[in-house]
Amino acid sequence: MSLKKGGYVPYLTKYLSKQNEVQNVRTENLGKRGNRTDQLLARLNQPGVAAEVSRADIVFLTIGGNDVMKVVRDYFYNISIKTFESQQSKYEKRLNDVFSRIRKLNPNAHIYLIGFYNPFFKSLSDVKEINVVINEWNAASEKIASQYDNVSYVKIDDIFYDSDVNLLGKDEFHPNKKGYKLMAERISKSMEEEDPLVGDQKKETAEEVTSDEKEKNTKESGNE
Repeated sequence: MSLKKGGYVPYLTKYLSKQNEVQNVRTENLGKRGNRTDQLLARLNQPGVAAEVSRADIVFLTIGGNDVMKVVRDYFYNISIKTFESQQSKYEKRLNDVFSRIRKLNPNAHIYLIGFYNPFFKSLSDVKEINVVINEWNAASEKIASQYDNVSYVKIDDIFYDSDVNLLGKDEFHPNKKGYKLMAERISKSMEEEDPLVGDQKKETAEEVTSDEKEKNTKESGNE
């Protein structure tokens, strides 16, 4: 899978394939650039997409950013906090519908809802209201996720805001390679917190290194 087209998915695939308890990993990137919650709902009713979701052990869900973008485009010349507040309730209902649909297709898969960031934090850094909107919509997403079993919310906005290097692509909206990699690291950390078995590969690798260092030190001590 191409890193240029796969976003954070290839990094997570590589991470999961290294876990001792995972025998094999097959990923299907069903994400479609530009999709909003209403479009995702429609796609979840497509037989092919529904079949893939029903077979999944883990579902990574990245949604919401384009819903915010639609509000910006539709009300660009007359936008306000109140505009976003009125649209937020509609977004919350659609997100609830998304979770309900996924759960109907697959009652057992662990779902990771990935938060979103303000894509204008550089180009419109002086418009502080957008950050307020993003925070409120993310909080709403997290609250909805908490209402479902086996669902985890993963915060990622701080990754981009706190970085000293550019993490956005040429379109200044989507992450670049480094941005996606950092997102994958944050998601994998969340997975480790949910499942203690995940991440054992890291521990064993560290133990092997420590063991090798001890053995090396012993041999060096013997040569003295």
